[in-house]
Amino acid sequence: IYLLSRNMPASSSGYQPARSHAYTKWDTEKDEVTVDYKKVGEDGDGTWFSGRKGAIIKGLIVIVVFFVGLVIGYVIRRGVHENSSKPNTPCLYGTPMIKDFSDDASFDLVSGIEAKSIEQDLKEFTTAVHIAGTEKSNELGDLISSIWKENKLMEVSKKSYDVLLSYPDYFDKPNKVEILDGAEGVVYECNTKAPRDSFHPELRPFNAYSPNGTAQGELVYANYGRLEDFAHIASKGVNISGAIVVMRYGKIYRGNKVQHATDQGAIGVILYSDPEDKAMDPSKLYPNGWLMPDYAVERGSILPSITGDPLTPDIPAVSGAYRLPISKANLPTIPVQPISYKDAYALLSKMSGPAGREDFQGGFNFSYNIGPGYTQQYTNWTVKLEVNNKLEMRKVTNIIGVIKGIVEPDRYVIVGCHHDAWTYGGVDPNTGTALMSQLIKSLGEIEDEDWRPRRTLIFASWDAEEFGLIGSYEWVEDNMKQLASKAVAYINLDGAIRGNYTFTASASPLMRHVLYDATRDVLCADQDHPDMSVYEMWKMHDPVNSSDLHTLPKVSLIGSGSDQSAFVNTLGVPSLWPVYRHNFKAYPFQTPPAYHTSLDTYRYVKNFIDPHFMIHETMGKVVAEIVLRLVDSAKLPVDVRDYRDTVWKAYNDTKDQYASHLNNKNIKLDGLYSAVREFGVAADMFAIKYQKLSITKTLELRRRNDQVMLLSRAFILPSGLPGRPQLKNLLLSPSSYNTYGSSLFPGLSDTIYEATTSGDWEPVKQQLSALIIALHSARNILSEETLP
Repeated sequence: IYLLSRNMPASSSGYQPARSHAYTKWDTEKDEVTVDYKKVGEDGDGTWFSGRKGAIIKGLIVIVVFFVGLVIGYVIRRGVHENSSKPNTPCLYGTPMIKDFSDDASFDLVSGIEAKSIEQDLKEFTTAVHIAGTEKSNELGDLISSIWKENKLMEVSKKSYDVLLSYPDYFDKPNKVEILDGAEGVVYECNTKAPRDSFHPELRPFNAYSPNGTAQGELVYANYGRLEDFAHIASKGVNISGAIVVMRYGKIYRGNKVQHATDQGAIGVILYSDPEDKAMDPSKLYPNGWLMPDYAVERGSILPSITGDPLTPDIPAVSGAYRLPISKANLPTIPVQPISYKDAYALLSKMSGPAGREDFQGGFNFSYNIGPGYTQQYTNWTVKLEVNNKLEMRKVTNIIGVIKGIVEPDRYVIVGCHHDAWTYGGVDPNTGTALMSQLIKSLGEIEDEDWRPRRTLIFASWDAEEFGLIGSYEWVEDNMKQLASKAVAYINLDGAIRGNYTFTASASPLMRHVLYDATRDVLCADQDHPDMSVYEMWKMHDPVNSSDLHTLPKVSLIGSGSDQSAFVNTLGVPSLWPVYRHNFKAYPFQTPPAYHTSLDTYRYVKNFIDPHFMIHETMGKVVAEIVLRLVDSAKLPVDVRDYRDTVWKAYNDTKDQYASHLNNKNIKLDGLYSAVREFGVAADMFAIKYQKLSITKTLELRRRNDQVMLLSRAFILPSGLPGRPQLKNLLLSPSSYNTYGSSLFPGLSDTIYEATTSGDWEPVKQQLSALIIALHSARNILSEETLP
């Protein structure tokens, strides 16, 4: 048995495998070789070994035996040397060797993360517009594959799927938004072409999956398109039916905005970014700063459900798979088009009707009136929306790289980031793609020092994320059974560098511990605090409780706006998403101003976010620490009490918000309270045992780690949440009304909200029952109660 110590002395070159003796090929000379020869004859003329001839023969035999022994000794010693100099090679027989997280391997891996290399990769990854399903996107996938193959990944492969995508008519029929007067004359035409359109028609803005069609009618302004916004409009006596609705981006997923407008009877939707949200300081508009200029347009998908290919829900889009007819797929039904805020000014400035409440008001210098239509002088004006998008079947390709584990090859730690982009993908996604490629390069270097991971490490460069998380969902559906039982964790790197203010992260409850550990071991890139760790900087800028000296940094609940969704919401795989962000107090928007616009380039990142790429290097080191801890730690770096705390928060939030509604319907939370309390007790007891567990007890270690893995799976409901069968996580999933967000006890909260208007409380009782059963299951997993 060979024990790999965390505190092994580091050689001058970094990681040095432990060994008891430095063997060389000359060690065989130190062995004594004794040969006992039996006397086979007496002295006399009749023996072969008598006289001078016999002496010569005897001498030759001794020499031959000596050299045979020398060779045998060398071979044996060489085998011993090879086995002892590779402590990460598992024993084939008997007790397997113990492999744990190594500080030396960590030092070597982190030392290989270099700002210049990350910058070079980002520059190379962003030379062209690479929308999924196009030649440029495929070329980028090939480039990523070639980089991975050069850097010693054991296996690199491609996995393609045939899926339904959406594109504008780039050449013949551009989409249009116009203001018409009563005589059908065009009063104003929005610029729906792209900057440098004659050279780059692929930059024309559109909303993916908007159906083609024409709508004409009065305009209604609906703020962010949230349910409460439409409720406010209704309270003003304004009818949405038959109108074209204009809404600003932000607060919720754009597809939810469109669905809400559709449900209200709208015949078309126009989306824009308001200057209050992305251009609040005119002196810092691009190119003088990073804020959005008046001509920029944000694109994006408007699928009602971002859960993969819309034609193959719940199954992979492989050859021979059943595909829904397009008429039965869950697709938007009214035309939608994005515009710039310069064009939005023209649409909104002369609107009539009541003024919206305070939060309806934006960054323009006029009252944001709701409508419908225009003021008395312009009452004959209407808005015409023409969309000429096309649905097409296209092939999309994921790049998958694998380094097989040597102790637990059947346990997977997965690191992923998509490579497709709406334009150049400077921030989104390729800050993350560049980090992932740099991590792979550094892993290749420590592989030269005989390092191999304990668990299997999988890298994934997803395709078609922007259209609806398609590449990742199809791959998860394609490998559902293996991942359900073998995936330890997923790390998402999409758009990892969005600002230079502080590190932050969203995560599943089980991933908090590893985030804290990793960030404690990396120095931040702030020149004003050169000795401060990323953890301390994070805690200073984003604490859970700023008035508590012992507070922890804030870890948000992980949402569904990127590729972690398939892992969290379908399988219950613990996931995390680390991000370096801007200062929300100075710039109160979630995504960078260039998000999904033609400005999202390498130059934008270098000029306005990270000039020397030191933030990238810092984030790369944090990710390296996270990955190595998850893939190498004999005992998983988790604390199940983080799950306990999350469950208690979910229960308390539910009680505070809905207890009165439930009591009025004679629905009690007593059973849920008991289930939460019992789970909490089981989590406490398990945590104590897990902390004391010796990593030398290999079978018990495997069993306890499996309990940790199974814990989050206890909350997966095979039939899915009400009305959303592809979302199966009872504890942590997006709300029905904001696909980007994250909600605790989502099925219960959604059914309570719907019951208050429909009067049907049976779904509430069903969700309450499902939660209680899931909590019992989680309790049993941790307490190992014997099956009856």
